[in-house]
Amino acid sequence: MATKGGSRYKRILDQFTEDRPAWTVADLAVQLETASSTVYKWVGELVALGFLEATLDAQYRLGPAFLEFERRLRRTDPLLRAGEVFLTELVEKSGLECTAILARLYGNKVMCVADAHSANMELTSSFERGLPMPLTRSATSRAILSVIESRRLKRFLQRETELKGPSLSRFLEDVFAARKQGYWISRGEVDQGAIGIAVPLFDRQLGLEASLSLVVKTDNVTEEELGRVTALLTQTVERIQAFLAQQYKEPETT
Repeated sequence: MATKGGSRYKRILDQFTEDRPAWTVADLAVQLETASSTVYKWVGELVALGFLEATLDAQYRLGPAFLEFERRLRRTDPLLRAGEVFLTELVEKSGLECTAILARLYGNKVMCVADAHSANMELTSSFERGLPMPLTRSATSRAILSVIESRRLKRFLQRETELKGPSLSRFLEDVFAARKQGYWISRGEVDQGAIGIAVPLFDRQLGLEASLSLVVKTDNVTEEELGRVTALLTQTVERIQAFLAQQYKEPETT
């Protein structure tokens, strides 16, 4: 199978998972349906760059280069930096057992890039930092979709999901309704016993399509508190957008 450019590296790196963190060249060649000599060359290039490293038993695992780039990302990514500034405060102000999630569009998935948890939060959210999540489930995901321009959103969903015909139309109606009201609430769509409350967050200049959400246990929040939390999320999004504008504004020219 012919592969060009960086995609050949991604195909290899995608094989290294929690279930299988180490591979031999021979096993990778079988998995990728590619000649062992070709895979050996690609693996050697990734080792030289630090993205893979060899073990003593002729296997390979992810290398330390990812840690270097992860550190750079934490110091430069606008959403990660905003998360460090605002999420802990959001959790404290909510007064609830909750998890705050800052997530963004990631290809045809949604990914949490920053989170914060109250000390007594018993429910573990599936939106773990760095873990791609479904595009069309949860308040967190749908709030992100609500900031995408309508025609582009329809094309995107037709291409990237199984939604077709009436199912796609109903889903788009729900997204447009959320866009008008400015928030989204979901109940148990991803984590049983949890309510997700999400507000869209976007910055056209930075190309960010994201959302801010709180996940709380169903039996720990009243309808009145949902309204208060929604208002708190909206206020926090406004502060984050101001932060992004200040931190990443273009320098003035003279």
